[in-house]
Amino acid sequence: MLPLMIAAGVIAAQAEPAAGEIVASADCTVTAVTRQAEVAIAAGIPQGAPTWPQPYDPGDHVPYAFDFAPLMAEDERIASIAAIRLGSQAAALGIAVDQAAGYAPTIDVDGGRKVQVWLLVSAPYQGDGQFDAGGVRMVVTFQVVTDALPPKRFERSAVLVVRQL
Repeated sequence: MLPLMIAAGVIAAQAEPAAGEIVASADCTVTAVTRQAEVAIAAGIPQGAPTWPQPYDPGDHVPYAFDFAPLMAEDERIASIAAIRLGSQAAALGIAVDQAAGYAPTIDVDGGRKVQVWLLVSAPYQGDGQFDAGGVRMVVTFQVVTDALPPKRFERSAVLVVRQL
């Protein structure tokens, strides 16, 4: 299995994704759309990208999941995570994907159709004024490879609102 590439802006690190239980709550789970919306959300955000229902507070440390099920055949599963990318705005605000033991990106061991990440904001940035009021919209892009023959690769993005709750 190829190592997972996690990137925020121009900063990249490699890690092995884990297989495990997805513990993200329903409001911290977003589902891939099979048809793009016809109106873009904002500049820099991919057209049709879904938004997680639950905003992320910079002081929290909770999981968020992305469900690829609508894009996959009934018997198809995620075989590997090729990449997880955060925009340069995330790097500038101290936002990263946690790679520590127990928090590394995870493929759902039960259904094999979801990917879970734990995000974190560096302590010096947690009180940043950009997280006040409406906060910031941050794009998280996942690229997965399936176990189909031949394997399929899906790259989808979701929008996470990061603001003080």
